[in-house]
This record gives sequence, C-alpha cells and structure tokens, in this order.
Amino acid sequence: MKYEREMMEPKYNLGWVVRQTGITADTIRAWEKRYGLPTPQRSDGNQRLYSDHDMQVLTWLHDKIQEGVQISKAVSLWQEQASSSGQETRDDFHVMEPWDQPTDEMHHLMQQWVDACVKLDDELSGFILDQAFSIFSHQLASRYVVFAGVKAMENLWLSGQRSSQYLHYARQAASRKIYSLMGAYPASSQTAGTLVLATVMEEEDPFRPVYLAYLAKMAGWKTVNAGPQMIAEPLVHIITETKATALVLVANQLHTAANAFSILKTIQNKPFPVFFCGTFFEIHPELQTRFPGVFLEEPWVEQILQMKKNLSDASRKKGAALDTTCGQMMDQYQQLRVEIEQETQKELAQMPMQDQHFAMANYFMQRGITAAMTVGNLLYLEEDLIWIHRLISNMGFGKSVMPAYAMFYRNSILKVGSDALEPLSAALSRAVERMGIG
Repeated sequence: MKYEREMMEPKYNLGWVVRQTGITADTIRAWEKRYGLPTPQRSDGNQRLYSDHDMQVLTWLHDKIQEGVQISKAVSLWQEQASSSGQETRDDFHVMEPWDQPTDEMHHLMQQWVDACVKLDDELSGFILDQAFSIFSHQLASRYVVFAGVKAMENLWLSGQRSSQYLHYARQAASRKIYSLMGAYPASSQTAGTLVLATVMEEEDPFRPVYLAYLAKMAGWKTVNAGPQMIAEPLVHIITETKATALVLVANQLHTAANAFSILKTIQNKPFPVFFCGTFFEIHPELQTRFPGVFLEEPWVEQILQMKKNLSDASRKKGAALDTTCGQMMDQYQQLRVEIEQETQKELAQMPMQDQHFAMANYFMQRGITAAMTVGNLLYLEEDLIWIHRLISNMGFGKSVMPAYAMFYRNSILKVGSDALEPLSAALSRAVERMGIG
C-alpha cells in the first residue's frame, strides 16, 4: 500500500532523529544492535536513514521508558501490539471508558500540566504527563489531561490572560506526547479508509491534527497529515494522490475559519466527503450549518466512530447560502481599502502611534473585516477586534492602540463616503464603544 511505503521510506539522518526525539545517538545504535529496533536503512555512503515508522518506534519506546518501563519490556510490548489485528485495535477504541467521567485526579494533573506550561518548564511538563499516562489508560490520559489541558490553555489565551507563546508551547508539548502514542497502532491495522487532515492558511494549531490522527488510528483509519498553510489546489492534489476517503479541516479563529470556508467553497463541487472542526465553530455553533460538510464536535470520539456512516452526508452537504449583502460589501471594501488606510494614517498623525503599532493594527483590521464578510456576519468582526485589543494590551502594546485605530478607521470610512460600507462603520462604532473609547 502507498501509505505504508511512505511510512517506511528512509528520510532522516541520525542527527535529525536525535534532535527530534531527545534520545542520544549511542542509545539509538544500542537499541538497534540489541533489540533490532529501529530498523534504519543505509545511504550510498553507509549512513543510517530513518523512516517515519522508525520515528514512531523510537518515540513510543522513549515514552515507555519515561513511564518507568525497562527497555527490554518496552520492546516486547511494542512487538506484541504491532502483531495485534486491526479488529482488536478498533475494539479497544470502542471500550474506552469512562469517557464522560473525568476524575478529580485527572483534573488535578491537567491543571498541574497547564501550570508547568505557563512556566515553560520542559522537565516538569514531561514529568506530569508521564505520571498521567502511568496512572491512567492512554485514551483517558490523552483526553482528560492532554486535550483538556490544551483547551484550558486556549481559554487563558482567548481571555487575554496569556500570550500566544504559552499556547504554542502547550500545543507543541501535547503534540509530541500524542504523536508518541500512535506507534501502538501499526499501519497494517488501518483498514477503515484514509483521512487527510489539514490546517488552513494562518492556522497555527499543530495539536488538533495530531490528536485527530490518534483517535482515527484507534478507530482503524489511516491518516495523512497534509500539514499547515493549505490552500485548495495542493490540498486537492493530496486528496487525489492518496485516494483519500475524506478530508478533515481544522480552523480555530475567525480568519482561519474564513480561509477554510473559501477552500471548501472552491472544492465543494467535487463529490468528496468533508469534515471540519475547531474552536471558532464551537463558540459560534450557528456557523456550523453555513459550512459545506459535517461539523465534528470536540472532543471527537463519537464523531470519529460514526464517521464512516456520515460519509454520504459529508459529500452532499453544501452549507446554507450566505447573505449576499456581505459579498457586495466585500467588493466595495476591496476597491476602497487602500484609500481608507491612507486616510486612517493621516488621521493617526495627530497622535503618537509607533509604526509597528500602526502596521499591526492595520493587519488585524483588514484581516478581520475580510474574514467577517467572507463568512457573512460583521458581529464576528466586533468580537475579533475586542479579543485582539485585549490580547495586545496584555502583550504590552498599550490599551489605546486598537480602540484608537478602530475609531480612526471608522472615521475614514465615513469620510470616503460609501453608503455600501455603512454596516461596516456601524460595526466598528460598536466595537470602539465596547473597547471603552468613542
């Protein structure tokens, strides 16, 4: 099978593997000699070359050792799981319980892990996750400690209590941990079909595709992570090349939801099952019906189990029609955007705003306006600007940057004098009022 060939393809030299796994070169060579794992191939120059499968083996073994398992026992466990049938693996997924009963101890470990992420403490973060996975099953620990921990960190970020660097740290740490678990589900057990997982342009979440892949593998799916920053044409190419059964798109913010919407509208005429998920759709459930495809509600367990039954629905669902007013407003805005921005810059000359602040505010403004018009609701723009105001205020840019810029931007729209943009100027007025200026 093509997927299995790609997993076994030699790609990485020993130095790269050491940097990615944290396992020393001597240890990797010793495991290979004593236990026959991993199984690198050799280049023409007789250098070891490791595959994605080798990486899964190494991270899985390393994870077990961190849990206190001896290497010889860890190797035996790997070999036992690798020889398990696909049906047994999927049955394990069905009996994961109690999914809806997190314990106090799980919650305590989750909060401890979040606190470690806030401290950017690698050693403590790893220790807490190792402890969680040594006490609870992988399924329970991954959901109620890792997934719940990422969600808790996202809430701190959305509320402006923590900057994006802390969220990025937590997502990366969580992704590494979940990725290490996937080696327990060998390619030979993935018989349900192939899922292509992708994040869209400007989406910075590496965790959700990895966690989705983990759940999908347990349910018997092969997964292809198409990677970040996807646009329609290369995504369609990947779907075609892999003969994928379905596509899953991840988007967490207004602008990335709009990017996902644009992709789905581009490919919706193709009879292909599409699923989508992300924080923005959880916060705004009314948007779920407007999108082509089937929405996957977090934390996805039941949705993954039911995915095969929902393929035909995911192929047919085209999404509700959007208000055409926003489309007409978008055309007018794009024609006048440069003039509006120039007028805004002139207005801002009367107050001491640094160039970097102007550039940042200008970027956020045009991004938010375009995204809100794309998905057909300017209320999302108000909320986006208020969130950005709170976030950059806590980053030390000052509490007046975004309100002042929004106020002058609104004034520039009124000065340009386009009646078609009146709803936009009204939305900015409300946003300014909610931010406390104007």
